[in-house]
Amino acid sequence: MGACRGWSAQRFDRRADGRRLCVTFFTQDGSGQRLSPVHVLMAFLIAWLLPTPVGFALSLLGSVWAVKDGGLVFVVGFVLTYAPIFSWIGLIPGAMVYQLAWRKGYGSLLACVGIGLGIGVALSSVVGFLALIMSAPLSALYWVALQHLSGGALRSVSA
Repeated sequence: MGACRGWSAQRFDRRADGRRLCVTFFTQDGSGQRLSPVHVLMAFLIAWLLPTPVGFALSLLGSVWAVKDGGLVFVVGFVLTYAPIFSWIGLIPGAMVYQLAWRKGYGSLLACVGIGLGIGVALSSVVGFLALIMSAPLSALYWVALQHLSGGALRSVSA
């Protein structure tokens, strides 16, 4: 089955050159491979700090709109602007647990979001319900940044 092997759920997309992109949802091909500490740190910094400029832009956009339409956008932007104050509490243990899952061959998006949700549930009693709400998007952002930096999950498979 090429680079997509094992029991993982798979989705194939055609590329312009005729090859297929394989995206695994449960397992990661190349289990045991190590990630560069620089890539892990950069992905952590992206997931930790990127919500601030996005939230600031949404807050500005929400304040420009009429009160009826822009209220929710402003609130979401406000929450994202101040997310880095507390998000490190969940991102640090989440990144560590994800590295263990990656080494065991479970480095998929589903595994990363599951780890994030688990840590979000554990932290929601201490930090508040926003830890649970923000855990899935921030862990997905961490996974996307890590995959983009390390080139791990999308593998070319000959047609």
